Amino acid sequence: MMNLPKKWLPVLLIVASLAGAAILAPAVVERIAYATAKGTNQADRSELLELSRHDQLSMLFRAVAKTVKPAVVEVRVTKMARVPDLDELFKHFFEEDNFPFRFRVPRPREPKRRFRPLRGLGSGVIVDAEKGYVLTNYHVVAGADEGEIILADEGKLEAEWVRSDPP
Repeated sequence: MMNLPKKWLPVLLIVASLAGAAILAPAVVERIAYATAKGTNQADRSELLELSRHDQLSMLFRAVAKTVKPAVVEVRVTKMARVPDLDELFKHFFEEDNFPFRFRVPRPREPKRRFRPLRGLGSGVIVDAEKGYVLTNYHVVAGADEGEIILADEGKLEAEWVRSDPP
């Protein structure tokens, strides 16, 4: 080992300590944060368990939820969206005065119209089982081309738009 003056020893110890702290600190902070969150979560669960033992509303809520569950459905929709061609995306590069130089790329005469399905998901409620009416939010079905209803028992039904009210 080289012979360092004694005045450098404290400086080297401080630098080594700071380097060690910089390396170990993120792991220690992460473990502390995890332990804190875990403890908070356990306390919340214990509190909910204790509240459910004394609260009669919870039993009523469970009974109501169990009763209406078959009326709650999943609404799946599909909308066919046009995919822009590269020519459309970069058209400003092909115009005369928008770029210091022009690309010398042959452009197609007629842009291709390609479509891809966009899928959406929401919830709904059966409001008239005999007629098969399902009520859902407008934003779930806005612009949809196809729809499917998934029942609580995993049954699937094709959906047909009847009417909507955007407001």
